[in-house]
Amino acid sequence: MDYLCKLYSYDGSPEFLKEWLKWNDEVLVTTICSDQTPEGYCKDIFQRLAARKLFKRIFTKRIGDFKRPVIRQRISEEFNKYRKDIEKAIGLNISIEPCLVIANKFTIQSVREQSRNSEGSILVLQGNTPNIFEEESLLFRSINEAEKDEFLEVYAPIVFKDDKDKKIRLREYSEQIEVLIENVINDSGEEGNNESI
Repeated sequence: MDYLCKLYSYDGSPEFLKEWLKWNDEVLVTTICSDQTPEGYCKDIFQRLAARKLFKRIFTKRIGDFKRPVIRQRISEEFNKYRKDIEKAIGLNISIEPCLVIANKFTIQSVREQSRNSEGSILVLQGNTPNIFEEESLLFRSINEAEKDEFLEVYAPIVFKDDKDKKIRLREYSEQIEVLIENVINDSGEEGNNESI
């Protein structure tokens, strides 16, 4: 798509800036979904977005809940090394184009850590003296700020017939995908000496 290459290849010229300013989200979506754009993944994804045919979450698991320590460790520390193989295995298993399967690992930090990113502390009155909420709340002080949870989720362009179909298929996907993830990591050929991790 020449127009996208030109749009995202800054050359410092006044012509580039003039062209850049013509584009906004609506123009971008309309152009990509038009006949001017050849069929492909980019067009397919934008057409899905425009039609609100969004990807569905078909798997979610706390990384700490995987049974084997080596699997937990590798997902946590080396996820990007396995991502494409995981997406490919899932796509082939559930008959979805692997390029349309998205595996994502993310971290949820403790409430104390998240609160540090806010604009400022909440002040509470203790008698006539204002004090910081974090110091006054016994519950809040008890939260370990180093605690964090890591999750692995998978998204795909799945369409469910109804709620019953959704519940059945999500249960099936959950079991299948967990096994596929473990198989991909096991098949890396490096498992041997790391079982005790």
